[in-house]
Amino acid sequence: MELSTCSPEYYKWTQWLFLQLFRRGLAYQKQALVNWDPVDKTVLANEQVDDEGRSWRSGALAEKRYLLQWFFKITHYAEQLLSGLETLEWPASVKLMQTEWIGKSEGAFFDFQLRNTLEHHHPSSSSSSSPSSSSPSSPSSSSSSPLPSLRVFTTRPETLFGVNFLAVSPEHPLLLKTELFSESVMATVEEMRSRLSHHSTNNDSSSKHGVFSGLYAVHPFTGSGVPVYVADYVVSDYGTKAVMG
Repeated sequence: MELSTCSPEYYKWTQWLFLQLFRRGLAYQKQALVNWDPVDKTVLANEQVDDEGRSWRSGALAEKRYLLQWFFKITHYAEQLLSGLETLEWPASVKLMQTEWIGKSEGAFFDFQLRNTLEHHHPSSSSSSSPSSSSPSSPSSSSSSPLPSLRVFTTRPETLFGVNFLAVSPEHPLLLKTELFSESVMATVEEMRSRLSHHSTNNDSSSKHGVFSGLYAVHPFTGSGVPVYVADYVVSDYGTKAVMG
């Protein structure tokens, strides 16, 4: 039997399934980072981008863009999916893969109000310590314009009082607000994005790169200021694309 996904007899059923999910509020749209082919004007799956970051169709360098995409609320069924795995006679390694794919996590969200303190609260250049271990002063309350808050998810909420810095993924939506960052910061972010897109994945532990964003976050309980970094070890497909350190 030959199966053709471009046949109306096939895709009418995928359309039907989508409509059932949509009518039950299980299909939704949000902005997401995708691989964009600038020649064919289409979105590419990760598998359709080669090791050099080129489209398998046109050969053009794929670009990273935020576009409105459709998603299914699979997380609403996490418990049922995990329970169902126990009834399957599958190899343990396959079950583990499925468990990780379902990705259930229990934890807490915390919101850190951002402050732009580039002019008055640079980490000291005379300090011999690394940027991540420096102790910047608290952000000023006289910020010229209010900035958004940065939401962080953690499975260890008890570590909140020990936070020294926050780190966001190079693909965090905050970085779309380029007016908040210096040219040098954005240039470094672009370099990190290029490495992640063309040569490695977010899970590559061989090397880590980061840059101080110039922003500080107000600790939700102590009110102290903690620096915000952009780091390529922060994965973009888990939690809020931001972590505590």
